[in-house]
Amino acid sequence: RGLAALDRSVSEMELRYGLGQVSELTLLNLKNTRSQTASGLDSLRVQIESLKAQLQAMIGETPTGTLTLLALPAVTDDEIGAMDYDTDLAAAKEASLALYQKNEAAEDAQEDWKDADAGYQKEMARHTYQAAVYTYQAAVQSLELDFGTLYRAVGDKRQVLSAAQDALAYEEKACAAAEKKYELGMISASALADAQDALAAAQDTVTSAESDLLSAYNAYQWAVRGTIAG
Repeated sequence: RGLAALDRSVSEMELRYGLGQVSELTLLNLKNTRSQTASGLDSLRVQIESLKAQLQAMIGETPTGTLTLLALPAVTDDEIGAMDYDTDLAAAKEASLALYQKNEAAEDAQEDWKDADAGYQKEMARHTYQAAVYTYQAAVQSLELDFGTLYRAVGDKRQVLSAAQDALAYEEKACAAAEKKYELGMISASALADAQDALAAAQDTVTSAESDLLSAYNAYQWAVRGTIAG
């Protein structure tokens, strides 16, 4: 879309240059921007092809770089509504391998303390046990903080998506109005194209927000199952 907009601008600028309204340097600068944008677009296409090939290799297909991706699943309001912080946090603690291992280490250290001979050896065992308890408590606190961050992230991404959907609804109406004005000869083809670009950009923003919400929701669900990426 950016390249198409630049093409329109270049055509307009060439016309204005022919009329003596702008300098040759201004026109050349715009053409240079257009050239850089086209180059960047080519690089993005190569990156996309490479990423598709990597994905094909991961799923056991021949890495040709040509792959049609289906839409990602949407996170529903019911799924978000089913999230319960206290219940889910308890499940996350129960499922956490890291907490289990640190708790086991604390219990083993406690047994060693009980079994240690009196004197220096028992004192050292007591210190080891206390250190293991502190380590476990710190791990619990860290998990709670990380889990809370993931929980809040889902709500934040949901409101970002809602705002993007509202903006899309506005752009749909604005584009429909622009199309009508163009039919009546009230605006130029360039103005209509700008309105269509704004609509497409708003749709892309919604798609991106949907993807961000899905990522946040999946990260939260993994955390409930005991896996918190950190």
